[in-house]
Amino acid sequence: GCKEGPLGDHWYHGYEDAIMEEQILSLVESHNTSVPLFLFWAPHMVHTPLQVPESFMSKFDFIKEKGNDLQRQERQTYAAMVNFIDEAIGNVTTMLKAKGMWEDTLMVFTADNGGPVYYSGDGGANNYPLRGGKMGNFEGGIRANAFVSGGYLPEKAQGTKYEGFVTGWDWYATFSELAGVDPMDARAAAAGLPPIDSLSMVDVLMGRNYTSPREEIPIGTAHCRDTESEPGSTSDCRMPPRYHNFSVGGVIRSDGLKIMVGDHSQAGWQGVYYPNRTTTRTKCFDPDINLRF
Repeated sequence: GCKEGPLGDHWYHGYEDAIMEEQILSLVESHNTSVPLFLFWAPHMVHTPLQVPESFMSKFDFIKEKGNDLQRQERQTYAAMVNFIDEAIGNVTTMLKAKGMWEDTLMVFTADNGGPVYYSGDGGANNYPLRGGKMGNFEGGIRANAFVSGGYLPEKAQGTKYEGFVTGWDWYATFSELAGVDPMDARAAAAGLPPIDSLSMVDVLMGRNYTSPREEIPIGTAHCRDTESEPGSTSDCRMPPRYHNFSVGGVIRSDGLKIMVGDHSQAGWQGVYYPNRTTTRTKCFDPDINLRF
């Protein structure tokens, strides 16, 4: 774990997410509450490289003591990193309340993808009971965690669970409506491009209508490595390189139907304890755990 450094206990010798947290706290503390504030905070964690201050790592020694983690303690480190960012968000929440800003705050917390389960657990994540993980199009890869909080959220919406469709790009139209801004991309429209695929979820958030305006979600091409340029290697992909990572590889519909095409790595399931000592290392594309549609 990272050791506490001379810049103060909470900086941990320049630990990246501690520096980001200090900056966010400073911005909130110095903010003039008579004007609105839009704050976008994208922590690096939880992401590789798996590193965390020792004081957080030690909280999860029970995982090491259980004896079923990987040799490099990826699962323990991942759990400690989640705890670190959870505490950081809690510190910012406390600051917002101290400044009298919380009752007018809408806080959106969302992940951009499922946890990484590639290379047999090196990423430390576990998407159980969902299938697959980051870089794959099964639910473990694209069904990400999210929650909304803050005093601006109506009381009737607080503590509820929403199961309608909401995508990461829907927050653009949602924030635009809340700010009274037209989300239309005029330059794109003038160039003959299609309109943005972002739908406002304000009615859902405010508890006015719990039917999602989104009826389908296009899925991007599943990630696969192109190693043909490496001497003596073959590609994991069976799709022309010019289409890698930006073509549509499937769709999910609100009536429950889903289709995926192409090659899909990380198509397996994890267990309650993953990764663990029985996890064996595999290639990114392994015919025993990957599927082709």
